[in-house]
Amino acid sequence: MSSYPETGPLQRIIPGTANDRVRRKIAGTFMPLIALCLGLSGASSSQAQDPPTPEDKKVEKQFYTPKDRMAAIQAALIFTPKAVSEANILQGPEQDRKQFQFHPQDKMTCEFDQPGSQMGGNTPKFSCKITKVESADGPAQTFNDQMDEEAVKVKFGASDNEIYAEVASTRLLWALGFYADSWFPVRVDCNNCPADPASGSGARGTRSYDAATVVRKYSGHKMYETGKSDQGWSWKEFEAANGRPIYEKDGLRLLAAFIQHSDNKPPQQRLVCAGVKVDQTTNPFVTTCKQSKMIVQDVGASFGGGGWFTSNDGAK
Repeated sequence: MSSYPETGPLQRIIPGTANDRVRRKIAGTFMPLIALCLGLSGASSSQAQDPPTPEDKKVEKQFYTPKDRMAAIQAALIFTPKAVSEANILQGPEQDRKQFQFHPQDKMTCEFDQPGSQMGGNTPKFSCKITKVESADGPAQTFNDQMDEEAVKVKFGASDNEIYAEVASTRLLWALGFYADSWFPVRVDCNNCPADPASGSGARGTRSYDAATVVRKYSGHKMYETGKSDQGWSWKEFEAANGRPIYEKDGLRLLAAFIQHSDNKPPQQRLVCAGVKVDQTTNPFVTTCKQSKMIVQDVGASFGGGGWFTSNDGAK
């Protein structure tokens, strides 16, 4: 049993009750409003961290004080207006031309890199290095020196509802102008893959998965206070500190409720920054962002029955 949602204005929506009828009315009557307005709330605490010593060869692009992090949250964008009718839901977001391009029904060939047990979370997954992508309506793509590719995360298993829910949720967020990672459904041939790639155990060989997804992370440097890599951001911080117009914040809250983003603890949301600068002349160091954005990064537990006491399967 998992206590997924945080306490707040959008607690569990119970089927058959008044708030469930409100949700169904929103879905049936006011769907166009989601493009303008789209919640949840929670709690997070932060403490100042000791800055690295001047002798450190590399200064990490992290926040060295809670104040700097909250400044980035206050200035963070959450939404970019767009023409919803122009979004190609089936194809998904525009992709980096220096990487393999994914299309519906593509087959991806890759070399096994890392088992899911070393990547966190409970969903069956592994990472692998792409060597080829074959499309039904185009020539095969093969790796070349001009590509900027690293090992990609692959979630797999036809019985895991997360691989379907995550694609649908992120496509909806993207189509309505909100920021999200890009998930692509693919068929996978994994070379040198263990019998169980999630644990890394079993004989090695080529394994095929017809139901799988690959993620492309939203651009920007993941930001958090030093030593708190899973910090994320809470919905209470979003409500209290983010400075965007109320209709944008209402919009993200409404969309999160609409898709039943039930596993909404802080690590499921990400603060990203572009143009990160660390001032080493101060003590502690001061970290600033040219532009920060707040992202709902893990929406696998969606379109389900998320509530205070919900199993992983029931929330998807």
